[in-house]
Parts: sequence; C-alpha cells; structure tokens
Amino acid sequence: GNAWVEMMTICGVKDPFAEVDLTNSTIDAEALIEANADVMFKMVAASGVDLSGYTPPSEEDYQTAAEAYLARPGFGAVAAVENGDVYFVTSFCFGGMGKLIGSSYIAKIVYPQFYEDLDPDEIFGKWMQEFQNMEPVTGHYARLGDIEE
Repeated sequence: GNAWVEMMTICGVKDPFAEVDLTNSTIDAEALIEANADVMFKMVAASGVDLSGYTPPSEEDYQTAAEAYLARPGFGAVAAVENGDVYFVTSFCFGGMGKLIGSSYIAKIVYPQFYEDLDPDEIFGKWMQEFQNMEPVTGHYARLGDIEE
C-alpha cells in the first residue's frame, strides 16, 4: 500500500524497506545507514506560499535540504551520500500521473543504461502542458552531487 514501494517495484529497484508497514511507523535512521543504499530519494518542497506544488524548490531550498541531510550523524558513510546520488524530489513531479512520472525518473536514474531513450523531463512537461494546462517548469528534482556546497 505504499506508493514509493510500488514505484520502486515496477522499476525493478530493490527497496530494503519494501516489507516494512509504513502506515503508522517510520524508518529508523540507523536502519537507513545499515542499508547502505546506492541511490536514495528524499522529498523536498519549495519554501513560500505556493501550496499547489507547481513552483519548484529554489536553489536555496535544495541547499538547505542538502545541508540538513549531510548533517545527519552517520549519513556520510552511506554509498548514495558518498557518491552524491541522493535525489531531492517534489511530490508534484514524482506523484504526477498516478506516480508514473516519478517511476520514469526512478528508472532513468537507477538504470540509465536500460533507458537511454526514456526522457522523464519530456513526459513531465507533456503532462503539465497537455493534462494540467500549465506551462512546463523545470527544477522539481536535484541530485546531491550537483548541489553547490
């Protein structure tokens, strides 16, 4: 019943917490460190008044999220953090079209060699323009390794 587990499953990604019932619980930070994931995804939202989610986080929002993540004790030893492969994403983008847009990003990020022709940005833009009647906007995800320190 967890949408993130389902997104990972359809992409063929091994989720070390797939069997955990997240309905009324959280994952302990030590368990995240022990899992030593190669890639991690963390939700982030834009600061300010836009509650629709259309406005992506600013560079400062991503910087704040990255600093908070890197400040967590023990997280620096996780492979995804060491390699900069933590992706800060928005629910607006990754939840679009019943999580299919997010799934396309996950597939492309985790298995780029199998999805060379897949363009999640194009899918997201088309969904925004043709189905939401909004102008496409970029900036709904950022890779830790690309965020200015």
